[in-house]
Amino acid sequence: MLETLSVKNFAIIDHIDLSFDAGMTVLTGETGAGKSLIIDAVSLIAGERANSEMIRSGAEKAEIEAVFSEGGDRLSAILDRYRIGREGGKVKIRREITAKGNNPIRVNDTVVTLSQLKEIASRMIDVHTQFDSQRLFDPANYLDLIDGFKPDVTARYRQSYLLALEAYRAKHGAFRDLVKAKDELAGRLDLYRHQLAELDRFGLDPDEQRRLVEERDLLANFDKINASLSETKRLFDETALLETLYDVVNELNRLAAFGEAFAHRRERVRDAYYELDDVKSELDWALRELDFDAGRFETVETRLAAIDEVCRKYRKTVPELLELRAERAAAIDKNDNFDEYLKQAETARDAAFADAMARAAELTAVRREIAKRIETELQVVFGDLCLPGTRFQIVFADHPAADPGRPDVFLETGVDRVDFLISTNVGEPPKPLSKTASGGEMSRVMLAFKTIFVKSQDLSAIVFDEIDTGISGIVAKAIARKIKSVAASTQVIAISHVPQVVAAGDRQLHVAKRETGGRTVATVSALSFDERVQTIAEMLSGTKRSEAGIASAKELLLNA
Repeated sequence: MLETLSVKNFAIIDHIDLSFDAGMTVLTGETGAGKSLIIDAVSLIAGERANSEMIRSGAEKAEIEAVFSEGGDRLSAILDRYRIGREGGKVKIRREITAKGNNPIRVNDTVVTLSQLKEIASRMIDVHTQFDSQRLFDPANYLDLIDGFKPDVTARYRQSYLLALEAYRAKHGAFRDLVKAKDELAGRLDLYRHQLAELDRFGLDPDEQRRLVEERDLLANFDKINASLSETKRLFDETALLETLYDVVNELNRLAAFGEAFAHRRERVRDAYYELDDVKSELDWALRELDFDAGRFETVETRLAAIDEVCRKYRKTVPELLELRAERAAAIDKNDNFDEYLKQAETARDAAFADAMARAAELTAVRREIAKRIETELQVVFGDLCLPGTRFQIVFADHPAADPGRPDVFLETGVDRVDFLISTNVGEPPKPLSKTASGGEMSRVMLAFKTIFVKSQDLSAIVFDEIDTGISGIVAKAIARKIKSVAASTQVIAISHVPQVVAAGDRQLHVAKRETGGRTVATVSALSFDERVQTIAEMLSGTKRSEAGIASAKELLLNA
């Protein structure tokens, strides 16, 4: 759960330090006092993007720090993956917002990215804002809502689907490019055939040019090489170098009996003897074989000139010419056997399409199971929220006809199109939620979603920002009871203007703003029982002095 929150230089907040306990904490205060700023600060901790406009005027940076008690195995696995250490069983998240846009994020003093922060925080806290309720009006969000109930499961299937989709798109692109290239290739075919024939006549070898240069250099320097080889042979023969080394080996052989060091030196000299003997034999052979062939010299020069000429013509090196030759041969073969290549590309595309559709079907099956569970659990929660007889359905549209030539059937989220249908009146058929639910009903539907979402994710904290908008009376009491029931197992922090919900809180923090030193500053204070009575009475009657309001406020608090 969220234990502490420290906010500095954030909009009209100069510096506040808040402590939270288990159960339900309610934030109250006048509109514009700064309640939403606290929620905004928590949202930043949960991974929302920051901007420099959030920095308090005159300050260099805003700072937000939150400490959570460590969560379960899912969170531990993420922390281990990012090599984030533990700090006494706590998770400390710190964010800085600077005017230059350099906004470091640290988790237990380890720098992380925004996406990593969002992944980590998602295992600890969910922040519901008024915008979240509006998401129910947009069917484009429905798949994310469904996947959010079992993200570990759906993530695996979505990844498998995306890999298959990537493979299909590649195969489809190859097939499409092959068809497109047919006409383009036809116009170049004569040139390609001419180039291939010319390159084949040359019979290029990737190593030929290097060998010919070495041979030319050898022939061009025949006299120098012959003189050096002859002198080397003379030195070997007249100095008796090998015979002397052989005698050294014999002497060291006698010394070997007196220690390993002598034996080791004997082996080294013996190795040198045999190595020099091999070198002498090779040099003798080279001298015997050395011969100057004027005809061969001319042939080598002519061949090197021809290779240089073809390289200049094509403006390529020999290895590049060999690559060009292979490309031209492949292009001609593709043209001559186009139908076979097209059939192979089409077969590969169709197989990849079938695999992508299969992975999509697996994802759909998982989503349908999750959807059934959502429908069942919502039915129970709706009864608790004064929506008796309400029917809620998640409807999956039929999959489009399979056509390997239509990649637009696939989206990044799969092939599913879903809609949320609801009927809040007995006897009325379910209709799209986005078009039929009223504001109060929408709040209750979202609260129902959040209730089962928290349960499925085993979150330790949830934040509600005016989820009770548009309700009153008995419905307000029902919503208060439901939020209170959530708080029995999950820490709840809620902003509310509804007396029944405020009274249900285990504690109440009041946010106010005042002027000090010519600046507006937001402050937060924990209210006593009597102060809570006064605040709730004002919500009920519009004035703190109403005896009826005070009596009703006490009754709400005592019976919450």
